[in-house]
Amino acid sequence: AARARPQAPARRATTPKTAPAKSRTPKAAVDKPTVRKSPYPHLRYRNHVVMARSGHLGRALRGNEATHIVIDEAAYVPEELITEVAMPMLATTGGSLTLIGTPNGLNHFWRFYKMGETGEHGIWSRTGPSAESPYVSASTLAIQRELISERAFRVEYEAQFVDSTGCLFRTESIERCLVPELPAEAVRPPFCIGIDWGRYRDYTALVVLAGSREGAYLVETRRWSGLGWAEQCRQIADCLDRYPQSRVLCDATGLGDPAIERLREEAPRHAIRGLVMTASSKSEIVEGLAWLLEAAALGLTPDPDLLRELQHFEARMLPGGHVAMEARSGFHDDLVVALALACRQLPRSVSPGLWVGPARTFSRFERSSACLTFSRSSSAADVRSGAKSPPR
Repeated sequence: AARARPQAPARRATTPKTAPAKSRTPKAAVDKPTVRKSPYPHLRYRNHVVMARSGHLGRALRGNEATHIVIDEAAYVPEELITEVAMPMLATTGGSLTLIGTPNGLNHFWRFYKMGETGEHGIWSRTGPSAESPYVSASTLAIQRELISERAFRVEYEAQFVDSTGCLFRTESIERCLVPELPAEAVRPPFCIGIDWGRYRDYTALVVLAGSREGAYLVETRRWSGLGWAEQCRQIADCLDRYPQSRVLCDATGLGDPAIERLREEAPRHAIRGLVMTASSKSEIVEGLAWLLEAAALGLTPDPDLLRELQHFEARMLPGGHVAMEARSGFHDDLVVALALACRQLPRSVSPGLWVGPARTFSRFERSSACLTFSRSSSAADVRSGAKSPPR
């Protein structure tokens, strides 16, 4: 459980100096709680009100105030409902928020819990495994341990946070790549830029990397939503102008191809290429990103949106036997795809090449030499017979 106590803003209130009106309600009636079941459970006792509301529709909760909010199964409640609906309800009362639930991967509930371990923002947290409950017997736990998988037992009965099933990027790998700030010497050309075009409710995402496959750093991330293609291309072109000598790779699937042509018009000084996203090509670039994360060869600054997408990017087996690599339902993967496109272009720090040295003069064939050398005038017959060619 994680518990937060946001501070209330300073307020000044004035109370008119009038005598309070005497209540004509009998004291016995005041002490008796009243319960209303429709349209939602509502209990009133004196000056206190307890309401039970569903988190399915966040708009039904907006506009209310509260002194204490308890959210059960918080790991399965949308993060926006907690941060954008529940917390504002406590802003004017200085109330507290309690989150309770079974872990569900390393999502927002896990992040709140980690804050509580260090006391960040006044949050307190702890785990409560089922073995601590007097209502759960040891024999029940022993039976469940035999019936379900080890991972499911750790989550359901030991309250442990573990990666979601099918998660492509391990949390340990991501945490090893986090850096507090970029080294000054890391931000230099060549730059590799990946762009994933947004469609309908998705974002258009841009990611800039600097370095090589042996060691690269995340320089910048950008997202756009609700803009027309022309305005998106103009703003992206402004970003590209800040990174000379950059390699740009865009998603060319569907509407991506016309957008690339428009971007080439807006940024004519950059070499902009497109990649059509098929199941095979997407798997290739995503696995390349996973390899860099596993090798800790990619330095990431703590970008909340990117970290959230990495933690919720999964590989799912489809009925036809194919594997779909995409974000879990309710999340986005635009930054992940843009990052994978940028990683695909990273050069290797050591490139194979030819070394050209000074001109060398070769002697004619010598019988006593342990190493055979040939002059330009030696014929094939001379070489086979071992005879010397006459000087020329």
